[in-house]
Amino acid sequence: MTRFGLPTMPAELSLYLLNFVDRIVIVRSAGLAEAGLYSLAVKFAQAVNVLVRGFQLAWPPLAYSIRDDGEAQRAYAAIVTWFVAGCAFVVTAMWLLSRWIVRILAAPQFFDSYEAIGLMATGVTLYALYMVLVVILGRTGRTEFNFPATIAALLANVALNVALVPPFGIVGAGIALVASYLVVVGLMYVFTQRLFPVPYEWGRLARIVLVSAVLVLLGELLLPTSGFAGLVLRVVLWLVYPAFLFFSGFFTDEERGWISRLRHPGELLEGLRTAPAAVDGRIPEVYEAERMDEDSRF
Repeated sequence: MTRFGLPTMPAELSLYLLNFVDRIVIVRSAGLAEAGLYSLAVKFAQAVNVLVRGFQLAWPPLAYSIRDDGEAQRAYAAIVTWFVAGCAFVVTAMWLLSRWIVRILAAPQFFDSYEAIGLMATGVTLYALYMVLVVILGRTGRTEFNFPATIAALLANVALNVALVPPFGIVGAGIALVASYLVVVGLMYVFTQRLFPVPYEWGRLARIVLVSAVLVLLGELLLPTSGFAGLVLRVVLWLVYPAFLFFSGFFTDEERGWISRLRHPGELLEGLRTAPAAVDGRIPEVYEAERMDEDSRF
């Protein structure tokens, strides 16, 4: 247990410092007012945590319950794809609607905090992906790889904050946060792929990122930045996110079949109530684990 858990402590400390050092740089370089705006942007961006926290609670038990490595690798790839798709939907909203979020929830003098909300929400999503990779690494028992990834991200964060905060303020700090999380996710990806290769669905992931980027770009370039009309148009643009995914070719044939069944909700609910058939007389592993968990509650 010590060998497994002890290496995670300096890694967690590094991540804590990563989320703290930017405030120090902002105070020193841009002043307390900018630090206040940045802290407010961080608070608003935590809306994506509604999805992220729920996933973080459900992910480790599910990930470790799949005992067969091949099945686990396929399941992890699909789950990551859909988790990123869900997070991207929320993050897109944060980018498009950040101005109205601040107007509704904060005083006028804090309006400029909207500039960093989208970046903060993106950073939270990348942190969640890091936690996905931590669980995959934990499956191999090689937790000593956590610290090299997190310390590299911390060093990158310090350097980028020092370089970007003086000219760009809280936007520079947001860029530094996103870039440092990209570093830790990239390194964790390299480590986990060597130990437990997962066939991630890169084509589908690229479509998610492209659709989100296009929607944000269209909103910022073409739609109003204030007023009720601007809010409605941006909400409509945000809500077409699933349609953009659909026409981009994101969904598989099987998923398109499920979508078509939404026209018949009664049949869909009946299918969900039906337990999957056993294979060769055995209950599928994930459902067996779920049943064991249910049994342990009584």
